[in-house]
Amino acid sequence: MKVLNIVALFITILGGFNWFLVSVLDYNLVSHLVGGSTAIRICYIIIGAASLYCLKFLPVVYRQK
Repeated sequence: MKVLNIVALFITILGGFNWFLVSVLDYNLVSHLVGGSTAIRICYIIIGAASLYCLKFLPVVYRQK
């Protein structure tokens, strides 16, 4: 389970970094790396699923002082 948590956080961070690049530099790293529109859509589905999975960390962070 720890590996899944790390992978999900890593994917979510990469997705956030991609949106940073899109907004600041108008450069889409995902489309540059994977190419086709179907592959881009699959990557965004994976990033979205990882982000939803990371929602489970909110109660843990909230409980920390």
